[in-house]
Amino acid sequence: MLRRFFSDARGTAAIELALTAPMIAMAAVGAFDIVNGFALKLDMEQAAQRTTELALVLKPQGAESEDKQYLIDEVDASVDNPEDVTPDVDIFLTCNGERQDDFNESCAAGEAYARYVSVTVTSPYNTVFDYNAIASVIGLRAAFPSQITVTGSSTVRIQ
Repeated sequence: MLRRFFSDARGTAAIELALTAPMIAMAAVGAFDIVNGFALKLDMEQAAQRTTELALVLKPQGAESEDKQYLIDEVDASVDNPEDVTPDVDIFLTCNGERQDDFNESCAAGEAYARYVSVTVTSPYNTVFDYNAIASVIGLRAAFPSQITVTGSSTVRIQ
């Protein structure tokens, strides 16, 4: 009777599927999260690059908040959910590679000067799946964040 029990292969596939299906499903959800996170990262990079391209065309006249507003508006126009995005526009001058306090000042005679616009766009990404719940079920004591900050940046020399 035992010989017949061990030689019977019926139901083997169902048992294998029951053991592997949760791992396959978790891998699929994880891949989905990774792809969506990278897609958001790409969107943030494109918004930052689009904004620095505008700065090349319409050069800012200063580094005050009113001089940056049209660039911040461009970031908002470049993304799907502007309320979730935090844009940071930095307009600055360097003299011989050293950052100066005033964008509108002049460098000393003989110093190389350059004016830059730097745009950083930040957005939160909420993961689709609660990875901490799975980690606790399998006995891991790890802290997986349910929200990840995604950043895109671009810097361009305008003078």
